Amino acid sequence: MQTFFLHHRRALLIGALIVLTLINVVVLATSNVMDYERNNIPIRTWEPFVWEASSQIVILLLIFFVIWCVEKFPLRYGKLWRHGAIHLGCSVFFSLIHIAAMVSIREFVYKGMNSSYEFGPWVEGFVYEYRKDLQTYWMIVAGIYIYQYFVRQLQGEASLLAAGDNEPVPELVDKLLVKKKGKEFIIKLKDVTSIEAGGNYVYIQANGKTYPLRETMSRMQQRLEGSRFQRVHRSYLVNLDAIKHMETLESGEHQIVLNDGREVPLSRRYRNTLKESFV
Repeated sequence: MQTFFLHHRRALLIGALIVLTLINVVVLATSNVMDYERNNIPIRTWEPFVWEASSQIVILLLIFFVIWCVEKFPLRYGKLWRHGAIHLGCSVFFSLIHIAAMVSIREFVYKGMNSSYEFGPWVEGFVYEYRKDLQTYWMIVAGIYIYQYFVRQLQGEASLLAAGDNEPVPELVDKLLVKKKGKEFIIKLKDVTSIEAGGNYVYIQANGKTYPLRETMSRMQQRLEGSRFQRVHRSYLVNLDAIKHMETLESGEHQIVLNDGREVPLSRRYRNTLKESFV
């Protein structure tokens, strides 16, 4: 179960967000309908669904913007106030896009229903919506950090152990120090099958598990120069000893199949260099 989640966590996360969005739309829209009926205010049933769907769908898409903000300006000790101020600015942009897109969707749908939608004065409307959007923005930020912590607890984090030296310089390493659930243990580099780039991290595959390391792919490649690791794609390094075979797909693209069954894309740029490694 843990391995399945880690290998499919992006698809599962997107699926969960979509389901949560649909639930919010239904719950909030039906609540609006009930409130209007309770107060004897006439309303067409479809209107609250348009209001909530337009808002929730735009927020769903804006989550990726918030993720970018968190990755670009992490809230860490020493940068908390400066990055916090930047996030405040990001929340204003978040709200402006949310309001503009939400109103555009509503106007389009109302026009299709032979009706019209009035947002009202923009300044007052922005102040009203921004109060809610500010709370939503920080809830998303908190959710991102909680999710990242949860994933780190499942897969652990890796740091590099240089041979005979602990200085953080780009030198060849032969071991990884893996921290997981309060425990530390060492993985030999020869047990690593591949390394994949992803945002500010590289993801190390070893012994059927995935470990994130806060490092760039280019710096990682520099550290591993002279080892059995070779670049096969802009986002992948592979252990030559872990390659089972290479194959050509029907699309004409190439890929590598590793001993653990994982498939890694092989760029034409690196294909000849890889073949020369086995000559």
